[in-house]
Parts: sequence; C-alpha cells; structure tokens
Amino acid sequence: MSRGPATGLRDICRVTARVGTSASGDGRNDRHGDSVVNRGLQSIEKPNIVIGDKDVHEPAEFTIVVEQALLETGVGALEIVEDFRDRCSFDLHLGLAGSQGAKGGRNADNNGHDSSLGWSVSGVEEWRKSLGYLPLSQRPPAERRPEMTVTPASTDRNVPSLEVGTQSIDLRSALLMGIVNATPDSFSEGGRYPTTESRVALALELIAAGAGIVDVGGQSGITGVPEIEASEEVDRVLPVIEAIRAADPDVLISVDTYKPLVVEATVAAGASIINDVSGLLYPDVAGICADSGAALVIMHNRSKPKVRLTDPLLYADVTEDVIEFLGDKLEVATDAGLPVERIIFDPGIDFAKTPAQTIKVLRDVERIDALGRPVLFALSRKDFIGALNERPPRQRRGGTLATIAYLGAKPGHIYRVHDVVETRQVLDMVSVISGDLPPARTARGLA
Repeated sequence: MSRGPATGLRDICRVTARVGTSASGDGRNDRHGDSVVNRGLQSIEKPNIVIGDKDVHEPAEFTIVVEQALLETGVGALEIVEDFRDRCSFDLHLGLAGSQGAKGGRNADNNGHDSSLGWSVSGVEEWRKSLGYLPLSQRPPAERRPEMTVTPASTDRNVPSLEVGTQSIDLRSALLMGIVNATPDSFSEGGRYPTTESRVALALELIAAGAGIVDVGGQSGITGVPEIEASEEVDRVLPVIEAIRAADPDVLISVDTYKPLVVEATVAAGASIINDVSGLLYPDVAGICADSGAALVIMHNRSKPKVRLTDPLLYADVTEDVIEFLGDKLEVATDAGLPVERIIFDPGIDFAKTPAQTIKVLRDVERIDALGRPVLFALSRKDFIGALNERPPRQRRGGTLATIAYLGAKPGHIYRVHDVVETRQVLDMVSVISGDLPPARTARGLA
C-alpha cells in the first residue's frame, strides 16, 4: 500500500529517539542537565511532532513522528510505503554539547550551555534504490518538483491613464493617498497635528510608508458648521504645501478644496492634484487645473459643502446616479479645457448618502471602474463603517482595511487613508493571493 508524501507520516513512519543529558559520556543526571534536555524537547514540540511521556532524567526511548527528519533525507518527496519502517531506522539524538554525528540545530540555555537536536539515518539509501529513487539534486530537471511560483493572474486588464503635469502616473496597482489635515476640527483627528511642523512631519512619514500622494486639507468636512473664508484656508495649507515640496520635490501633493482662490494659490505653490469634494460646484476650478497642469478629482455629491444630506429615498439607484453625475461633470471639465487623462473620479463615500447607499455603491464597484477613469475611494474611518461596527472614527481602522481588502488592489484604484502602513500590507497580501503581483520577497517556497 502506498500513500501521498505528506499523508500517513504519523501512521507509517516511526522514529526511535534516544534522549539523554549527555552525549559526551559524563553520564551526569543533575538538575542542570535536566533543564537543558527539557528545553531541547520543547524546541521540537511542533504540531507535527508527538513526544511520548517518559522521564528525561535517564536515557530513554521515545516513539516520535518526525516529518522534518523525513524531509531532510528526501523521503518526504516520495510516496511512503508500508515497509519503510521495517527497512530503515532513525536515531534522534538530544543532549548536551558534545554529541557527535547528529544532524540538526543547537539551542543555548540561559547559562550559555548548548543542547543539540539531530538525527542519524541508516538503510535509506538501500530503500531508495529499491524504489528507483534519486535524490532531488540528481534528478533530471523535468522530474524535479518546482518551487511555488506566483505569477500575475492577468496581464491584459485595462489600466486607466493618469497624467499629472508632465508625469504619467503608474496605476497598474492601487495607489495610496495619505491624509494630512491642516485643520483644528478634523472629524477623525481633532487637531492632533496643530502646527505646520507637525503636519509636514506627518506628510513625510506617510510618504516614507508608501503613500504616492499626500492630500492636504484646510477645511474640515464636518457638516452643520459654516465654511471658512478662502483666505483662511490658504493660510492653513500653503505653508504645509511649500514645506512638503521643499523636502520632497517629486511627491504628488493633492489639496482638498473646491474654492477657486485656494486652487490658484496652491497650484502655484506646487500642488499637483485638486481634490474637489463639491462635485465641481465651481467650474472655474477645472479651468485653473487645465492651465496649470494639475489633475482634478471630481466627486459625486448632490449636496452643498457643509450641508448634511442623508435621505434613503433620494436615489432610485444610487450607483446609476453616481455614473450619470460623474459623466455630466466630466463634460463640464473637458469643456473647460481639462484633458480627460487628468481627471479622477470619486464616487463620494458618505457624501449625500446614507450608510446603506454607500455600501450599495461599494458593491457596484465594477460599474464605477467601467467608466475608464482612475477611481479615488476616500473611505478611511468614514461614517458607514461606524454605522456597521458602532465605533468612533479613531477605532474604525479594522473596518477601513476590510473595505479596502474587498475592493482590492485593482489597476486605477486610489485609496485616501490615514493608516498607510497597514493599508499597504493589506493591498500587498491581496495582490499576491489574487495572483496579480509576485511576492515582494522569495522565501519558504515563494518565488
């Protein structure tokens, strides 16, 4: 009877282990030796290893199932046959430093003494020959078991184009936009970064963590309070933009604003993207972007700035309304001279939407992607997450990351987030598991 290489190891292959406090022959069975042996035993207590319950003060025999020993000798790459245990013998050695002939690792105790764990094998070569087995290194290449290779699942998917100034932005995988609030009343941070220096330091941290864009905002999105004057907004954001640009001349800086005066001042200071959450309330913003080379984010928003609109009966089909609205505003922007390659769409997470309406839009993400433009998802710590998990904004990281994992690392997606490091980890895992990207490092059989 034969079994697969990994199955049946516990049932078929038994290893005789000789365990003692000293392989060097002094034969001491003191407490110190006992502690070292116990520590060595603990080091091999893994899910696929079973150690019999016997006194370790004296040399003893244990029945052990050791898959690692089989793999070390090449046996794990074969079908295991019933007569293996009768034709081959294993000796597993565990003792203080000084043991000879054992393969395996070494472990140091707290006093610097070593214990050694290893095994020696006899009869395997004859058993291999009886099966016509050659070690992996001696087999013809065609017969070798290949390492696991992760290759892209698809290379023909459409990748939206994005031009910012004279740059072509690579959107073959998702891009991250880190959030820098230059406001004292942010809904999620509440003045946590009160000075220009602290805001610039945050921006540089986000860039180092993997953000391809930093988004600077000078007016909070909190509803039910008046707008601030454009001049005050400029005073808040301009020093931050100038300092970021001085520290990193190549980074993409976005400004969260919809006011033409703020747009003019910030693109002159080095902003490269205007993130207009008003739904292009002022068409002049598109003209300024066209003249300056800046890209423009157009958000779906049926409300007015600082006005809360959450009506469950507002839309017959909220996703259809998003598609129609963005199409109309795209025409307004291109009529102002802005090339379509410099336009990003935003479905407006939580803007003029109930949590249920926002979730409907997220479920219909493929319909938004089909519009052919890059899509910005500004969903970090948003209200729809709080409605689902009943957590305040700073405790919505898990919900944010779960939503991003659902949306995936698709070409053309841009995620506006507070937690760049964790978001990058999620997207990297999603990309590798889905087969869109190879792993960043090769280890443990990954290639």
